[in-house]
Amino acid sequence: MIRTKLLLKMIIVYSLLTVIPLTLVTGISYLNSQKIIEKKIADSANRTLIETVDKIEGILQVMEKVLDDLANDQVVKTLLKNDYDKITYPMTEARRHETESTLKETLNLQLSGDSIEEAFINSIYIFNNTEKYYTTETNGKVQYYDALKVLPYDKEGRPQWAFFMDNSQIICSIEIIDNVTGKLGFIAIMLNPDKVRQLYAGYPENTFYVTNDFNLILSASNLEEVGSLFTDYSKPETILNRRVSKDTGFIYISMVSTEDLNKEIKGLAYFSSTITLITWFVVLLLTILILKHITNPLRRLSRLMRKAEKEHFELIQGVKTEDEVGQLCHSYNRLITEFQYLIQEVYKMEVLNKEAELKLIKMQINPHFLYNTLETISALSVSDAGKESIPQITQLMAKIFRFSITPGGDYVPMETEIEFANAYLQLQKFRFKERLSWKIDLPDEFKRVKIPKLILQPIIENAVIHGIRHSSIKGMIILRVYDMDYDLMIEVEDNGPGFDNEGQSGGLGTGLHNVDSRIRLLYGETYGISILKSDENGTVVLLRMPIQMNGELISNENHDSR
Repeated sequence: MIRTKLLLKMIIVYSLLTVIPLTLVTGISYLNSQKIIEKKIADSANRTLIETVDKIEGILQVMEKVLDDLANDQVVKTLLKNDYDKITYPMTEARRHETESTLKETLNLQLSGDSIEEAFINSIYIFNNTEKYYTTETNGKVQYYDALKVLPYDKEGRPQWAFFMDNSQIICSIEIIDNVTGKLGFIAIMLNPDKVRQLYAGYPENTFYVTNDFNLILSASNLEEVGSLFTDYSKPETILNRRVSKDTGFIYISMVSTEDLNKEIKGLAYFSSTITLITWFVVLLLTILILKHITNPLRRLSRLMRKAEKEHFELIQGVKTEDEVGQLCHSYNRLITEFQYLIQEVYKMEVLNKEAELKLIKMQINPHFLYNTLETISALSVSDAGKESIPQITQLMAKIFRFSITPGGDYVPMETEIEFANAYLQLQKFRFKERLSWKIDLPDEFKRVKIPKLILQPIIENAVIHGIRHSSIKGMIILRVYDMDYDLMIEVEDNGPGFDNEGQSGGLGTGLHNVDSRIRLLYGETYGISILKSDENGTVVLLRMPIQMNGELISNENHDSR
């Protein structure tokens, strides 16, 4: 079907020419957009991480300043020096009590300050070298002093950050150094874990972590993960951003799930596919409408050409275009018009030729019959008995000629043609006397059948001349009319000596040849005369033609079609 339907082939070609470029453009756009979206998401996540880190680092820097101020506070150093060496740095009981009260007020002031940074401080501890500590009134003893004691101090006199196991807190500690006595103790500020988590509360759960350089999680949205090792570097479904603080040494990690990225990319893919399908559908619809305008005349032209092959000639109508298709349709119309004209001319020529040939045959019948009849009269005139028959012969002859030259149609009813044949046999009876007899078998249903005029006389004449005249016995001519396979069959049988092989192969003779030619010209080559041998060594001339009733032919083909 694809090989034969031009419209389908053109639709497929146009669809491919549309879909392939659209698919390539969409695919390339999708890949480029995917890279752009990935880059934008990564850049956005990185910028967000930088902003979050800067915010956290700002808080931590404030904590370091608070810690540094406390480490250099004279009240703190005075108490710690007294704790270190009471003899060198003596202090009365009243003054010591006053100094401790001043320190507690200072620490309480740090915890109850109104600034945002101070709200992150959970507790402050000042330790001397003998595990004695000073803190606010609400804070109790630390849970893991030994852990605080062994915290690394890489930078002497500088604040350092670390993870403290007590309540999973982030801690910043600094050693208190005196230029004379040396190390007096250390100060530790512990941050509120909940307050720290609020700094990155905008991140989804389990997507932001604060670790140290050993991958130990210092802060996370899920408190259960604090204190464990961060091991999510190898997850393929996340995009990981990492930033290291130069001041605190903390590592800030944010993770963006690729599911969000995939949602953006899938949305883009669906959008691109939808645009491609809509575009293809619109192009396909326009293609069908345009191609139908082109191919419909071609389809009509193809259908009309198939009809022309069956001799049904129709002109193609409604073609108004002047393009190649329109020119082809106009050329077809001119060709059909000229072809119809030529067919009519050829048909007229054939009809004229057939009529001329029929007229020639008719012209041959009358002189031939006249010659044979005059020969009969001449033979009868030599005897007195024959002379008495000449008036009757003349009357029969006149009757026969009146019938043959009477104007009218070329077809007569079967009974009329039989009556003419019977008159001819009566005329021949005067010549052959008792040597000639005949029998006519004409069923009633065939009496009104139309047959060509003067079609039987030449056949009967042939039976008389070539059969009865050469027979040594009493001659008999039998005329039968019947039908076979819906064709009219007329037999003229004589009991003469019959045709020999030479005569049979030599042709039909002038009279029979004229009848055969008339039948074939009128009805076609399947009809005509055939000569058979009789069962009793005679001759049977068989005439076959269609049955014609009231101008309508009833043949085997017509019967089958009905």
